[in-house]
Amino acid sequence: MTAIESDQPSNQSDVERNATASKRKRYILYGVVALVGLLLVWAVVWWFSPHSFYGTVIQSPEPAADFMLVTSDGEEKSLSDFRGKYVVLNFGYTFCPDVCPMTLAEMSSMADALGPNKMDDVQVIFVTLDPERDTPEQLANYLSYFSPDFIGMTGELADIDPVASQFGVFYEHVKQEGQETGVFGQPQHACGPDRPRRLCKSDLQFWHTRRRHRQRPRLHAPTPSVLK
Repeated sequence: MTAIESDQPSNQSDVERNATASKRKRYILYGVVALVGLLLVWAVVWWFSPHSFYGTVIQSPEPAADFMLVTSDGEEKSLSDFRGKYVVLNFGYTFCPDVCPMTLAEMSSMADALGPNKMDDVQVIFVTLDPERDTPEQLANYLSYFSPDFIGMTGELADIDPVASQFGVFYEHVKQEGQETGVFGQPQHACGPDRPRRLCKSDLQFWHTRRRHRQRPRLHAPTPSVLK
């Protein structure tokens, strides 16, 4: 009788320990499930939310001086003709083997991502740095591979030089295997209105995402700059 009574506390203690261990395992399981659920929610939100952009916002932009060149349609147009729109200026040349077509392809993807309604407020302009070969017809044919809404601009080199200089574009014509090519840097800029008759200038950068291979332009709330 005495031996049996002495075994009861031990058995009860084992049961309590087992119950405690079982509860602990359940809590751990619940915690793991909750953590996995939170990670899944975060992944879904991250996947479908727009990414933040990066780059340098020009707080005190320089005045964007007006200029006039010949478009790919054969018409003379000035920068001021595009007031009321975000103007994305790209400097390059149609015989560029890699950077120019890649950049224009990104802008084409940008246009697709924004859609026709938003693109009504955006104008992409491709200013050539090789006007001797990039005639209006050549520009029109080249840009047709990317978007029918992109506009090319050409003219005399003496007219293009100050435009490129204004937007901080460095380039030079060099001879390579009997062909003349342009080497340049910092070719992209954006001008955007915050109210009529105002333009701004800022660097344009793209955020590359894996989702649907979309590229979106870094168009911040524009910093105004009076157009001369």
